[in-house]
Amino acid sequence: RVAVLGRCSPRWTGANGYTAYWADGAPLGNGDFGAMIYEGPENLTFLLGKNDIWLRSTTKSIFPGPSFRDIMDIVRRGDREAFTRMQPTDPHWWEEYRPRTLLHAGMLRLHLAEASATKQMEQELRLPDATWVARFQAEGLDNMWAVPPDFEIEAFVSVPDEVLVIRVRRHRLPLRAFSWRLGRETHAMLPPPDTDANGNLAWLEQTLLQGDRYALAVLQDGMVVEVSPTQRSVIGETTPGDEHGTVFYVAAATTADDADPLGLACDRVTRASKRGFDALHKDHSQWWSNFWQRSWVTCSEPRVEKAWYVSNYLAGSTERPGKMSPGLQGMWCKENFPPWSADFHGNINIQAIYQGIMGSNHADLFEPYAALYKRMRPQCKHDTETYFGLPGVRYPHAGGIDGHEMTEMNYCVLATSYTPSAWIARLFWWEFEHTGDKEFLRDVAYPMLRDVAEFYQGVLELCGKDANGRYRIELAIWGEANATNFNGYGTNSSYDIGAFMAVFQQAADAARILGLADDAASWKRCHELLPDMPVDAENVWLQWQEHPCNERFGAGSFFHPVIPCEIASAFHGPEHLRRQALASWRHAAAVTNPTAWCGGTPTAAAVMMDDTDWAWRSLATGIPNNGVNGGITQGLMQADHGTGFAFGVNVAAVTRVAEDTILLFGGIPPEIDFAFHSLRTRGAVLVSATQRAGRVIHAAVQPIHGGRLCVLNPFNPIWMNGRNTIAVRVVGDDGSALDAGALEHHARIEWEAKAGVVYRLEPE
Repeated sequence: RVAVLGRCSPRWTGANGYTAYWADGAPLGNGDFGAMIYEGPENLTFLLGKNDIWLRSTTKSIFPGPSFRDIMDIVRRGDREAFTRMQPTDPHWWEEYRPRTLLHAGMLRLHLAEASATKQMEQELRLPDATWVARFQAEGLDNMWAVPPDFEIEAFVSVPDEVLVIRVRRHRLPLRAFSWRLGRETHAMLPPPDTDANGNLAWLEQTLLQGDRYALAVLQDGMVVEVSPTQRSVIGETTPGDEHGTVFYVAAATTADDADPLGLACDRVTRASKRGFDALHKDHSQWWSNFWQRSWVTCSEPRVEKAWYVSNYLAGSTERPGKMSPGLQGMWCKENFPPWSADFHGNINIQAIYQGIMGSNHADLFEPYAALYKRMRPQCKHDTETYFGLPGVRYPHAGGIDGHEMTEMNYCVLATSYTPSAWIARLFWWEFEHTGDKEFLRDVAYPMLRDVAEFYQGVLELCGKDANGRYRIELAIWGEANATNFNGYGTNSSYDIGAFMAVFQQAADAARILGLADDAASWKRCHELLPDMPVDAENVWLQWQEHPCNERFGAGSFFHPVIPCEIASAFHGPEHLRRQALASWRHAAAVTNPTAWCGGTPTAAAVMMDDTDWAWRSLATGIPNNGVNGGITQGLMQADHGTGFAFGVNVAAVTRVAEDTILLFGGIPPEIDFAFHSLRTRGAVLVSATQRAGRVIHAAVQPIHGGRLCVLNPFNPIWMNGRNTIAVRVVGDDGSALDAGALEHHARIEWEAKAGVVYRLEPE
């Protein structure tokens, strides 16, 4: 495991050893507080961030028009002029647009070896212990000519001790004097931070809005340092000496952590300095060792293997139970006004950040997501009642930290979108399916599903029924198509129908499991009265049933009805929907290039459509540039795809394709050597398997809960001199054994499984 992690560790060398653009840097984090490291030694920058530092600059949601019913009336009568009047008229409206947004905490900049030519910098983000290491040469500082890299910098962000630790060392000669600066850049809506120092301890405290504050503290050990506060920074200047190293301890705290965030931040760095670098790093390394032991994969395609480990690293760095959820930029946010406010986008982005953790056997990391939407619920409930005039809860397309709708004003169509509520709710259902935790289902997941189902039921009743007694879905959108103009709306879009189907089905299933028969029947009736998916003469899904610019469903990269809505696939669903799904996939897959963006979602769709080739080609794209930098930037900072990429790999390796049926290697071609251990699939089953030289040579499953288990036979009889069948046995570590008989490839192997028993599938 350590060797695999080592070869997957991102490295910056040669011309890329210096990373001038902040989002191409190395990210560190403990699930709450972190740093993005970029620039060269003379201005080495640690961009400091925390998931809960938000500028709460607005007190209401941004919706078009006076109410949802007004929008519906405008669209029903086709009043394009009235619709246009709802949109911003000033072409420079965005200059005054100041929504709630994530903020960075500040920057710590180290100015090392400035009186020299620093070069040959190389960096590594060591995945085994989540530690960043950099080395560089300094020519002319003490020696006329360059020597092998003499300077070494190590940094990590400790989970147990809540600190960023940075050690700077020079191995051959003394470190020499250098300076550093901790500061917060000017923000037009904020006063300068308060700064001060006491000996080698310095700090800043920033007042935000609505009573929020946060503080940063830094303590330097190992060298004599003089610290001078300025208007919005503290500057440290070290005194020349014989020291070969120094250590910085940095901490952040907010009023969400403590009423006295400054006291808490200072206390954290003081306690950390007393323990020292080695003790802190030992505990930090142990935490990550435990994290990596939960599961592993190996793959003969290095790009895919590396992407899986980087993706899980990003999840472990940005998500942490008991802490605030990350949004679009994780905790790493440089701009005062970041793209999309670094918000919680509900039409795949926030889901992508979390959807890989369950299959990777880190379901505990789901807690920040659940807590986020619990926090949002009061505001969302208020908006649902006052703007939409409907029961239940509608969750935002672009959510702020407190649940406000923050969609940009010119994209007003998205501000009324229904579908994000379904996609937000479905992760609660998936969390239950991966854990089988009925207490979680009763107390957390079903209340969320019920809220959204009640809202959807209200939408249907408001829209009314057609001549056949089926509900219509008006103001239906399709993705983000035409979202800035009147043509963004249509009737009965495949995008919204799939979402409504998913919510009512999941709510009914949850209610049935909990013994709530009346609820289950109510949601089932709603499901049965939904409109049919719109199709053309060749059974290919259309975007809308009624729309002036209707088109075929042509996006293989977003095959919504299959993933995330799961209304049908090649393996499950009503027969007519399965036929539609297959016809639609054949069309969509042929006209789009395979891609795993966003967060492995299209890869999972290809697996569910039994298209191994498309799924694998999408995975083989890897995380862009095959490094951490490519995984979290797409021309700008965005954390969703890199963090979620593991989802595609997990589903390609093992997934439940029907209610009780597990498929192995559905997205991995036989010619690819691939092995995995303790991936978790729905039904709460841990699975391990190995495929080598074109053959599956090992497969084992361990159900967390007992019950009927079904695995599609992973052993292809063609290995046996072209035979059609192969004999398979199921052997449990409790001494049980089952002769499954002679089976074709992907024939069903079923047995009554006991909780906790490891069952090996053995071919002849």
